[in-house]
Amino acid sequence: MEDYALITGAAGGLGKAFAVECARRGYNLYLTDRFGDKLDALAQALSRTYSVKTAAYACDLMHMDARRALFSDIIRRGITPGLCVCVAGLDFEGAVSDQSREAICSIVRINAEATLDVNHFFANLPHRGRYYIINVASLGGFCPMPLKAAYAAAKRLVINFSLALREEIRHSGGALTVLCPAGMRTNREIIENIDSQRLIGRLTTLETGAIAAGALKSVFKNRAFCIPGTFNRFLRLLTVVFPSRLVARAIHYRWRVTRKRLPLAKER
Repeated sequence: MEDYALITGAAGGLGKAFAVECARRGYNLYLTDRFGDKLDALAQALSRTYSVKTAAYACDLMHMDARRALFSDIIRRGITPGLCVCVAGLDFEGAVSDQSREAICSIVRINAEATLDVNHFFANLPHRGRYYIINVASLGGFCPMPLKAAYAAAKRLVINFSLALREEIRHSGGALTVLCPAGMRTNREIIENIDSQRLIGRLTTLETGAIAAGALKSVFKNRAFCIPGTFNRFLRLLTVVFPSRLVARAIHYRWRVTRKRLPLAKER
């Protein structure tokens, strides 16, 4: 297969899992992330392991000029990816009043603006046949989330945009799936947050490899959503059944309880 997969946020836990799954399926890889050293090492390792072509381009997707340079590099290389996976994301947990304006705005720029921009670039490439998009949103994108207010709102934007774009591209051979995972054990802080939630944390958390594999299977079957995990699909149903204000109140209560169990909270 000479087809390429374009993956943003490729050096992180879920992005790396997508890179491995795509390489295992025979896709050549165009990987981008703001961590250039990790990106180069990953590209070289996957090229050796799976005998695929790899290209790596370090890029901070928060900035429009950087994204323009990324798109120019793809065109310069003569690559027209058949699969685009938008993983790059950012989050700061805490009350809105405890965060800087820069932090709040950066969450929206990375999670929403950058995803829309990459989608726009990819959808306008001269595709010769079927092409696929996976946009990583979140289970939290289905409801307002106190202490993750900007993150959940940005992911809601990604969900709505993705469903609209899915309709626009389906007659030209495009398929789009919105991936809405819950917890993933990707770094120390997130692991502590998951563990502090005890049973709920264990029930909602899945391995990144399984999430990536499930999302690829979903987009190739032209499914609109991929919500990994039976319990997570049940939680999604609750956001439909109950009013948003009650869901927000319940989430706020749970987060306030679980934050008291975190090691950093005890240190303070």
